[in-house]
Amino acid sequence: MIGGKEASAPRRRTSFIFQDFGLLPWKTAWGNACVGMGINGIPKRQQQETAGALFRDLGLSHRKSSYPIQLSGGEKQRVAIARSLATDPDLLLMDEPFSALDAMTRENLQDTILAEWKERGFTAVLVTHSIEEAVFLGGRIMVLGRQPARIEAIIDNPGFGTEDFRLSDEYFSVIRRVRSAIDHPGDNASDLSKSQG
Repeated sequence: MIGGKEASAPRRRTSFIFQDFGLLPWKTAWGNACVGMGINGIPKRQQQETAGALFRDLGLSHRKSSYPIQLSGGEKQRVAIARSLATDPDLLLMDEPFSALDAMTRENLQDTILAEWKERGFTAVLVTHSIEEAVFLGGRIMVLGRQPARIEAIIDNPGFGTEDFRLSDEYFSVIRRVRSAIDHPGDNASDLSKSQG
């Protein structure tokens, strides 16, 4: 359900950030960022304004004419982020978008997504194997069990998004709760029932 309605067809305001960037190798960084806007029929002038603002925000202005093969992993993922945000999504889906990146680039892009979320107010759903990433970016964390997949716990994380959250005691406390839910599946029935109630 999205906005109280069954998601039974493609939506123009749903965007996706892929694990492998999903960039078209024959298009420049700028061309890749404009793909979704072109599909949605957004006028060229508006595409220029939107992509220009995103490239400034994401530190990509100097890479507009570069092709994916010329970009670093972090730059490729920033182009993918620009493409996903260019269509003004109200729902952003992310499938391990930072897993192939080094630790510092990964943290910088997590900060970028969080800043864009605060500014734009979209709903974000992130799939990740990183406990730290889930806690840093998730207001609610759903721990899934092994196959067949089932919900082991839903953990509220009210402190996420606050300044210096990564350095706070609350951050490490939630990490311990998530780790416990993974290490001891089935012991979190009370957390689960409270979250669903």
